[in-house]
Amino acid sequence: MRIQRDPNRIPEILALFTCLWQKNKDIRFFQMIFNLQVQYSSQNNDFGKVKGKTNDGIEKHAFDFFYLEDEELIDFLIKELNANEGIFEIR
Repeated sequence: MRIQRDPNRIPEILALFTCLWQKNKDIRFFQMIFNLQVQYSSQNNDFGKVKGKTNDGIEKHAFDFFYLEDEELIDFLIKELNANEGIFEIR
């Protein structure tokens, strides 16, 4: 039997993304998502990190967060909102 997920998580997650983006208005949406993935992965033993090389030998990495539970994401986003230092500096 499949367990139903709480539908209230959807507006909560969207509100957290909105708050984070409002604090970092100069970045594009997918820059924010990528930065959050980098941050989460580095804090959680490289969770979701995928490494590879192009045909010309250039190393690339990406993230696969398919198995990240929404509650874990919510906890992480709340911690990021409460953090004193910004993680979204444009380099």
